[in-house]
Amino acid sequence: MINLIICDDNKDFLESATLYIEYYLSVLNVDIKVHQFSCSEAFIKVFNEVPYFFDIVILDIDMPGKDGIEVARLIREINQELLIVFLTGITTRVFESFKVGAFRYVRKSHFKEEIEECIQSALKKMRAQTECYIIKTEEGWIKLLVKDIMYFLCVNRHVEVHTIQACYKTTIRRMKDVEEQFENKGFTKIHRGCMVNLGYIKTIEEQKVILDNNELLVMSRYRMQQVFSAYKNHIRQGE
Repeated sequence: MINLIICDDNKDFLESATLYIEYYLSVLNVDIKVHQFSCSEAFIKVFNEVPYFFDIVILDIDMPGKDGIEVARLIREINQELLIVFLTGITTRVFESFKVGAFRYVRKSHFKEEIEECIQSALKKMRAQTECYIIKTEEGWIKLLVKDIMYFLCVNRHVEVHTIQACYKTTIRRMKDVEEQFENKGFTKIHRGCMVNLGYIKTIEEQKVILDNNELLVMSRYRMQQVFSAYKNHIRQGE
C-alpha cells in the first residue's frame, strides 16, 4: 500500500484533490491511503513520529504558519527519500522548490492532468527503488539494488560494478550487454567503457563527472552533449 500525504489549508480543494487522487489510483489498480492535513503544524507532528511511514507528500507552498517550503526543509533534515510534490496556484516560488529536492511542481489550475503525470512518475520511481540486478562475479552470484549502483566500468575486458560500499568484478565482457539493460533505468554512458547512474552525479565539468562521493570520472568529449542533456532531463523529472 502507498501512503500519501496531502496538506493544504483550503479544505474544499483538499477534499476534491483527495477524491481525484483516490479515483485515479483505483483506475491504475494501486492500493493507496490518502492522509489529509489542513495545516502544516499538524502534519509536522505526525511526520516527526513516523518519518519513514509515508511514500509521497503533496504540500501547498502557500499556507499559514509554516509554508510548504519550510515544511519540506524539515522533512529533508530527516528523510532524504520521501517524494515531495509542491502544489500551488502561483509559479513565483518554483525555483525555491528545487532547493529542497522537490519531485514535482503541480499547478492547482491544471491539477488533474499534472497530478496524473506526477503519480505515474512517482510509481515508476518507487518501483525503481526496489528493483534488483543479479550478476555473476568471480566469487559467485550476487544481488544488488539498481539504485545502489553508481556506475559500470569496463577494465581489461571485464565489466566492474561500482557501488558506494564496494566494487564487484563481473564475468560480463561487453559494456554493450550492460547498456542494453540499463539505458532506460536512469544510466548514461560517459565514454565507451563507462556507464553512470545519473542519480549519483553531483556536478559536470568539462570532460569530468563528479559523483556524490567526490569520485571523479573522465567523460568523452564526444559524449558531453548527450550526458548534459540526460542529466538535465533527470533533474527536471526528479528521477
